[in-house]
Amino acid sequence: MVLLKRNNFLIKCLMICFFLGVITHNANSQALNIQRVISLLDHAHLEIENDNFRRAIEILDSAIVQGIDNRYLEAEAYFTRSYAHLNIWQLDRALSDITRSLYLAFDHAPSYELLSFVYSELERYLDALQAINRAIELDSSELVFFVNRSAVFIHLHEYKMALRDFNYVLSIEPHNAAALANKAFFYLRISKYADALFYINQALDIMPTDRDSFRIRAAIHNNMGNHDAALSDYSRAIELNIRNPNVYRQRGLLFRRMGKNQEAVNDFTAALQITPNAPRLFRYRSEAHLDMHNFAEAMSDMIEYVRLTGDEELLAEIQEEWSLLLPNVELYNQLRQLVELLDAILEE
Repeated sequence: MVLLKRNNFLIKCLMICFFLGVITHNANSQALNIQRVISLLDHAHLEIENDNFRRAIEILDSAIVQGIDNRYLEAEAYFTRSYAHLNIWQLDRALSDITRSLYLAFDHAPSYELLSFVYSELERYLDALQAINRAIELDSSELVFFVNRSAVFIHLHEYKMALRDFNYVLSIEPHNAAALANKAFFYLRISKYADALFYINQALDIMPTDRDSFRIRAAIHNNMGNHDAALSDYSRAIELNIRNPNVYRQRGLLFRRMGKNQEAVNDFTAALQITPNAPRLFRYRSEAHLDMHNFAEAMSDMIEYVRLTGDEELLAEIQEEWSLLLPNVELYNQLRQLVELLDAILEE
């Protein structure tokens, strides 16, 4: 899914909508409390615009803990905090916050759009589809909703429906960068890489600093075997402060193919900082350590992989294959101790 960074205009529009609700729904609220909350929300929005998501969360935590007397401002606080959590891959917290926001303001279309994003990152695509459909029901004038629904359809392999959505957007706005990026994503998923590259280049011509478009183009180049170009685009997405663990994972795997194991370890570690319980990242990092003969680190990561997956068959594989690589008895004994530790973990 192409996860678009919300621009300042959309955030300010959202703030105005909620503020109007404050005026009409709760005219008797204490003016000082309202001003305090609005000031904190505005500060959080500014932090988000600068990609300071953790700082934004701290500010919103403060607003929520201190108490918000008006349901519309409270809904906005949860909405904004959900968006911040999503951007640092704290998906369970993002889901909790956007659910709370919708409870307070149940007919707010952008909230259903955000809910769809969260469900998509959780790979709950049918739920994501239901949420974005609700957003469209509430406001069918927002073309971005159709763009985002097309991405959900692609994940569901409903390709005709995806084509319908982004072609509808492009019929109205031929230079809609998000729709062009999703069209590229569509062609990537059906392995038509030349077409995918054509459309993602168009998207980047329009929006040259869009980190998700660089991520998509990197994946296209990767599948075409253009490893240097893929590496450049993954690196560009990271320079633009992307917070998608899959970017680090894919660049790490690319470094592995290029024989750059230390760089691969660094990327798998960065991905694990975002998603600390992703088992395959531990396995990938273990294999990179193994190629560098970092046997203790390799075994430690493999233990985490087995602990998270319960793949007991790896025990025999590790003993049989890895012991042959160890240069001396001392290291072999260390391996044996690690295997015994792994046995103990699995018995718990």
